[in-house]
Amino acid sequence: MTFVLLQLLFLANLSSLYAVEYKSTSKVHALKVLMVNFDTSGTAVQDSVLAAYSELQAESFNEVQVRTLAEYPTPQSMREAVCTGQYWAAIYPNDGASQRLNAALAGGDAAASYSTTPALSLVINSAKYPAITAGDVVGNMQTLLGVANAAYSAVNPTAVSTLNTSSAAAVSIFRNPFAFATIDIQPTSQGDRVFYNDILIVMPIVQQFLYIMGLNGLSTHFKLYSRLAVVHSLILRTVISTSYTFISSLCQAGLVWAFKESWSVNSNQFALTWMVLWLYAFVNFAVIDTATAFIPISFVAFFFLTWVIQNVGSALNPYELTAGWFRWTYALPGRNAYDLLVEVWSGGCEKVVNRALPVLVVYAAVFVVAANLGMWHRCKLAVEAEREALDEAAVLLDWQFGKQMSASSAGDGGREDRYDVTEEEMLERQKLNIGAGMGPSFRMPFADEAENLV
Repeated sequence: MTFVLLQLLFLANLSSLYAVEYKSTSKVHALKVLMVNFDTSGTAVQDSVLAAYSELQAESFNEVQVRTLAEYPTPQSMREAVCTGQYWAAIYPNDGASQRLNAALAGGDAAASYSTTPALSLVINSAKYPAITAGDVVGNMQTLLGVANAAYSAVNPTAVSTLNTSSAAAVSIFRNPFAFATIDIQPTSQGDRVFYNDILIVMPIVQQFLYIMGLNGLSTHFKLYSRLAVVHSLILRTVISTSYTFISSLCQAGLVWAFKESWSVNSNQFALTWMVLWLYAFVNFAVIDTATAFIPISFVAFFFLTWVIQNVGSALNPYELTAGWFRWTYALPGRNAYDLLVEVWSGGCEKVVNRALPVLVVYAAVFVVAANLGMWHRCKLAVEAEREALDEAAVLLDWQFGKQMSASSAGDGGREDRYDVTEEEMLERQKLNIGAGMGPSFRMPFADEAENLV
């Protein structure tokens, strides 16, 4: 039976994880790019880009949406559209780009200085899924630019007659008329950036699970569940969970900062990163603590693996590249923690705090109550187990006492003296034997009732 359950467990979880990336390349068109023409001197640049887009348009290429100046009157408004997450990028011809290009094709000083002012600007936010932004957004926009360069002469046939063929600079510009200046809201080029939406989500869960399993083992060994009052157990557990997650999240944030390379983030962002990771770690501590209290120990590993896979799967890919039913993972703490971190790192972009923070807070509130109920459940079971042990000890002592009395009455006076102990003394010795090697002794809840039973 265990063999079958394990196969089903891994089949379900790995299928869910693999499905996150299934046909993701055919959904790249959902990573939309905004385009507005700020070039008041003409439309040559925009026409070339749109001609290139018509050739490249496919499910595996970003959709370019052209909007008007009335909707986005300034480059800053386009930056805001990318910052808030409406678009993955924004591309626009700079003002006067067509005029500068025409002048450069004639040669002279205009051709020599043309490359210092790119014809296009590209706005991105690399803090948001940096690997995907670099590959599926910036990479595709570079492809678009290359095709636009080739399309320029076809879209603008008058450019050939304008070209000064005796100017090497002008000929070079004619071959590659366009370049774009990248405006990155938060440049994120460090190597460790690929860990932020997977390892950084998994490790806090693993940390809490290993610590809780060790804590539960020690508590059982030293009989803390039965020897401490329930209120004291709850206070102790609260102090432990708060302090441990506080320190572990500090270490996680410290690791991110230790390997940030040239990443431009400040101390305020470090503090906010620490707080997000602390809340995320605390949520996982409460969830796993609850699970280990109510789920039979033989099935805890099943829950743990599922919890890890679903949380990391929720943050692996943006929803634009996944099947629609993955939107349910908005309800998981892993996804909301990553979205909050992106907002922190990009200086307030993405604007997810109104959705992500309440989800994490609700998780913390609900599972703190559930974990406390779980602690009460543990203490109750421990006391019942202690009572059963005392009952069994009492029965054993009755039998031993009767046997010893029979032996003493059949023997001489010396043997009677050797077995001359009262039943209460034998019971007390048995209690001491039960507690031997179990650590410091505490007054057990319901101890008086247990003694009355025996």
